[in-house]
Amino acid sequence: MRKIWETSLILVASAFVSGCGPGFKVRELSSEAFTSSTSVPDSLELSAKNVLKNNCNDCHGTQSLGGVSSILDTDKLIAAGLIVPGKPNESRILQATVENKMPPTYPLSASQQTTLRDWILAMGEEPVETPTEPEPEVDLAFTMTISFDLLPFQTRYAKVGSLLSSPTSPSLSKLMENRFLLGDHNYSLGVVPKTSSEVADMTTWLESLDPVCGSSELTAKYAWPSDASAFVQSALGRNPSSVEDGLVQEISQTPSASSNQEKFKIFCMTILSSLEFTTK
Repeated sequence: MRKIWETSLILVASAFVSGCGPGFKVRELSSEAFTSSTSVPDSLELSAKNVLKNNCNDCHGTQSLGGVSSILDTDKLIAAGLIVPGKPNESRILQATVENKMPPTYPLSASQQTTLRDWILAMGEEPVETPTEPEPEVDLAFTMTISFDLLPFQTRYAKVGSLLSSPTSPSLSKLMENRFLLGDHNYSLGVVPKTSSEVADMTTWLESLDPVCGSSELTAKYAWPSDASAFVQSALGRNPSSVEDGLVQEISQTPSASSNQEKFKIFCMTILSSLEFTTK
């Protein structure tokens, strides 16, 4: 039974999301509040690599330099000992330029040498943690804020009742019991109408529909899956769309629902919880 409820909630949540407009919002929170950046600023990295590319790469781009065939590969330069992160004076690649050994025909300018020095020095600094924007939260505690009003509870109650043989069917008792949780009002008791929907409300609505969608009078009236179209016509006042047709196929293949009665219950709950049913 729990798996059937989980399936129903997932399908109903999908129906809510697919039907929501710009007013739909999900509050999100990351499991990690920070991400680490590299210790070398991107601008400095680019400047240093340009110095090496423009002045050293012609010779050392393909030929071996201390066992390294690419002077633009920082990891290989470090592994070969040509760069000692954080220690420019101990880095042979900088020593060669400062001593005017490299490039052999023309020395690097003072500013170019400074760029390489700062680059190597920055490699030894600790990464700086910077706050990031919150990432999406995967949590059933999210709040769905909708920009439209749900139909008044009594209207929704009457629509559900019209599907049954009798508008006073005992199957409706759970809906009436939870009426104030589902948006009904009684000003004399200080209970005002509710016009927004949260996950808790969706769960309460499903719980209240369970006796209806599982009732023998409804399952006798609509056989699964042959009468799925007739049920959509009765509930929504139109022929099934490709979405509902796909839903029938998906539920028919749901392993958590072993009987046709269980499969119809999932379908019934999904249709009666759709935005089209609850807002139009």
